[in-house]
Amino acid sequence: MKNNIFYLIIFVLLININNLYSENINQELKERLIKLEVKVEEGFKVIDQRFKSVDQHFKSVDQRFQAIDQRFQAVDKRFDSMQLQLNDFKEQTQKQFDELKENMKFQYSDIKSYMLWGFGILLTWFLSGIAILIGFVLWDRRTFLKPVADEIRDIQKQQK
Repeated sequence: MKNNIFYLIIFVLLININNLYSENINQELKERLIKLEVKVEEGFKVIDQRFKSVDQHFKSVDQRFQAIDQRFQAVDKRFDSMQLQLNDFKEQTQKQFDELKENMKFQYSDIKSYMLWGFGILLTWFLSGIAILIGFVLWDRRTFLKPVADEIRDIQKQQK
């Protein structure tokens, strides 16, 4: 029994030492957990600050994109106005070409009528010249043949 009491005392002492040690360990774990919690909170704060800076950066990028979009819209308006000006210029040019074409048709018909008149006059002169030449040839033959014909008549009269 003495032995049992001794074992009991040793057992109680061991449990107390263990409890002291575990309380010490628990205290140390609590301190470590508190330090870890503080570090995690600081990390979250840093992460939140980084997210805020990234958000601000995205906002500035969005503003830049909006400025670029406005510039593109201004360029589109310029292209639209240039397209309208080009269409107006095309219509005016087409109108001028149509007027020029009508004038050319009129001038072509005038030139054609002048050429026909000119060729008619030339043909008339040419035919008149040929008629005069034929008349001259016939007159010349008659005047040339008349003395011969007179001689032939005289000869025939003499032979009769």
